[in-house]
Amino acid sequence: STIFVICAWLWLQKCQDRETISLDRSTVSASDYTLCVRGIPSDTTEDDLMEHFQRVAGGEPVAEVHLAFANSKEISLYFHRGKLMKKRYDVVQRIRYELTRKRFFADGADGNDPNSSGTWHKPPKNSQKTTRRLAKLHAERTKLTAQIRLADEERERIMAKDGGQSKAIQAYVTYQTESAFIGAIGGYQLSWFQSLGLCCCYPKKLKLKGHRLRVSHAPEPSTIIWENLEYSNLSRLLRQCLTGFVALLAICISIACTFRSRDFQAKTLAATSLPCPDGYYGLDADQQRDIIEQNTELAHCYCSTLGISEQFGMSLCSDYLSMILKSSAMSYAAGFLVVAINMVFTIIFDRFGSFEKHASIETMETSNLLRAFFLKVVNTGCLVLLYSQTWLQKVFSVRLEDSSPEWDVEWYATGGVSLLIVMWINVITPHAFPVVRYLRHRSKVRRIEKHLTEDKDIKASFKKAFYSQEELNDYVGSDATFCLNYRVSQTLVTFYICFIYALSMPLLLFIGALSFFLSFWVDKWLFCRFYRTPPVYSDKMGKTASKLLGFSIVVHLVVSMWSLGTNEKIFDGLDAFVNGTAPSDINVGALTSLIKRVILQKRHLVILEAVLFLFFVALVLSKFSQGLGGGLLGICRCIACRATKNQAKKLEKTRNTVEVDYRSACQRGIIKGVASFNILKNNRYAEAFGISSEFAETHKRVSAIRGLNAREGGGMV
Repeated sequence: STIFVICAWLWLQKCQDRETISLDRSTVSASDYTLCVRGIPSDTTEDDLMEHFQRVAGGEPVAEVHLAFANSKEISLYFHRGKLMKKRYDVVQRIRYELTRKRFFADGADGNDPNSSGTWHKPPKNSQKTTRRLAKLHAERTKLTAQIRLADEERERIMAKDGGQSKAIQAYVTYQTESAFIGAIGGYQLSWFQSLGLCCCYPKKLKLKGHRLRVSHAPEPSTIIWENLEYSNLSRLLRQCLTGFVALLAICISIACTFRSRDFQAKTLAATSLPCPDGYYGLDADQQRDIIEQNTELAHCYCSTLGISEQFGMSLCSDYLSMILKSSAMSYAAGFLVVAINMVFTIIFDRFGSFEKHASIETMETSNLLRAFFLKVVNTGCLVLLYSQTWLQKVFSVRLEDSSPEWDVEWYATGGVSLLIVMWINVITPHAFPVVRYLRHRSKVRRIEKHLTEDKDIKASFKKAFYSQEELNDYVGSDATFCLNYRVSQTLVTFYICFIYALSMPLLLFIGALSFFLSFWVDKWLFCRFYRTPPVYSDKMGKTASKLLGFSIVVHLVVSMWSLGTNEKIFDGLDAFVNGTAPSDINVGALTSLIKRVILQKRHLVILEAVLFLFFVALVLSKFSQGLGGGLLGICRCIACRATKNQAKKLEKTRNTVEVDYRSACQRGIIKGVASFNILKNNRYAEAFGISSEFAETHKRVSAIRGLNAREGGGMV
């Protein structure tokens, strides 16, 4: 099975690279035409960049240029302002509802139309209450308007501190054609001597206002986190170190909780595992009972032969039954505790991703994936291997009496059972909340569908009034997001645990197969009916996951050799030959030497050791040959003052099969995901800022958002 997994992993690596190229060639995206330019002068304008990069590309036209500014505080203010705009919009819709309802019945309508749409067809019961309600709504609108004005004034103060304009930190330059984009990338692929201004000087034609630019392939526009672009790589590294330290503390907390639970379970089992007297089971029932009455600590010897119903009716077995129930309850409680800790820390680590200030959603979610994966593997599968570590027992002030490093019966009765329970729970829990949300969503949709008119309007008989389409969308909950990083991390954890313990606990393979089968169909069902369209990710997260799969092969072989090599009770049948207790018709002398060599030299592990050695050597040689070849080629290019990396050639391999220019692709609607690097056209920011698509078409900067109407800002009221 290990050889099969190795072959499957190698096939996956090759197939993944091939499919990545195929998908890139058949998919048109905005990043296929766009450069990410860093190191620009702070006073750079869009016209400066457009003129410069047209010259770099030999006169090829530049379609768009979008600047990113050091304006994280300003964007945060606009997030707050967008929430106020949303509240004000809801209030205004309620005012319109009340006024329309009041005017409708003032015109003499009786509201008896059975197919009438909207609950405003019900006549107001008390005109004074309606007047007071309108006055309250008008006051709330005035208050929210004042708060929006204050937010605008706060933004003006921040802008004034920066001299009236935010500092430009990087830009996204979109060419009209993909060939011009690849040519510009190739023009900026310089040797490290050139990029540092050594040996061969940095070409003057590539400088902008005397500044050396750092040019790379732009990420997908839907994944950019604009408010984090101003943070440096050093700042992000320090934040990642801090979150890594907190993650380590979280793992320690998990180990402490699990060890305490394991200690209680071990003490409970120890109380019911005293050895029974010699010849006890050869006595009749009355004699056995007399012995137990004389020493109640041996109650398990008698009560274990009875059924549960019989034990309930005997006072002699009450303590034994209580201990057994406590032990079983603790096993399940330990399993649920592990799952609960995984869920809590997953939520916390999601906040860590925001704290680390990643430049894109993809890098943030990849970081969350690795952190969640590491925690869950340690918390779910590694703790049962740490019970025998005496130094950990001393750290957490716990003494496990049955902490033998061997994979014996006691380990399977405690750690093994807990592991099985956790894996069974993990089959269901990743899908429980999405499925419940989907069922609630469908229940609300069905209730609304029962109250629709022939024109698909909501009848007046429906108990709730919706003042806008947004409120109706919020009611039915149609904005569920698929968290790719957590689904990948959970899938990896399931594979790791099942594969690591496959040799010692084969039942885990069936649990893993069931988990993967259920995940596939549940996710497919929810993708088609519930989840919203996710951002356009690259292959980074998938390749990270496939690399982690390769490491699981090494861990599986090591744990398999540990389980087979440390517990020689597996060879109890062979020990009979060694001890001279084998049947007389077998040549003991001929077999004794062979069996001693097998046990002492552990020849039963030779195959596993050979597979591990060959896999490790092949992996090292592969990486070394790639690194050595790439390093020698890089040195030769460096000496020749050539580019150390030829990214243009890689982009040529993924160039779109059908040549189409950027403007035509936008007009035909064939661009996948967000079609522009305009922050205002990004759906996430447009919703958060409370602006309309019409406003985004005519504006490019966040600073353009002000006022209350569609032309000046929100398009909300």
